[in-house]
Amino acid sequence: MPSVCLLHFRTWADQCVAFEAASATTHLIEQPAGLLLEWASSGPLSLQQLSDKLREVVTVERHDETFPYVVDTVRNFVSLELLEIKEATE
Repeated sequence: MPSVCLLHFRTWADQCVAFEAASATTHLIEQPAGLLLEWASSGPLSLQQLSDKLREVVTVERHDETFPYVVDTVRNFVSLELLEIKEATE
């Protein structure tokens, strides 16, 4: 799911700022959503791969909640036109 635009990131503690160069738009994104956007923008990853990466760095009590969170977050980024899904993977 590569980004359709050039994004620049600044992250700290519990927040991330993404600057979209093409539109000069800045988005304040809370973590761990900022991590997901940064990973997805760096190269094509499946939803499952994003979920697995998130589980490695974020402490969650229930691992079964991670994948639905990733799906919802990616859906939000697509609606904001920060991500574009180029091709579906199985």
